[in-house]
Amino acid sequence: MHAFRCRFHEWSPEAIECLAYSPDRKWLALARGNGDIEIYSGSKGHHFQTIRAHSESTRRSLLWAEDPLRKGKDPNFSLEGYALFSISLDGEVAHWDLRALSKKGLYKCPGGTVYSGVI
Repeated sequence: MHAFRCRFHEWSPEAIECLAYSPDRKWLALARGNGDIEIYSGSKGHHFQTIRAHSESTRRSLLWAEDPLRKGKDPNFSLEGYALFSISLDGEVAHWDLRALSKKGLYKCPGGTVYSGVI
């Protein structure tokens, strides 16, 4: 006789609001309807990490940029050399710390709603 252990949890899927590939297409970031940002391997599609939302603002756009000051500083951290920004409808532009999984900087647009951005 074999014994198995099973756990149940309540899972409620959240809509995907936007997607963005890193400039070299190694990483894919997607923003969920609850504000979470998930990062996946661009080539294999494996989930790498999740940045949990701390507010109810919905991310409408994600932007990747290469950070030449950080490139190659820590070869053990795979996202080293990248910067990730999110834009939300409440006029927030957030710069995310990919190591600490938290906001590195927050900028408020004085004009109100921001729908998209370009780096």
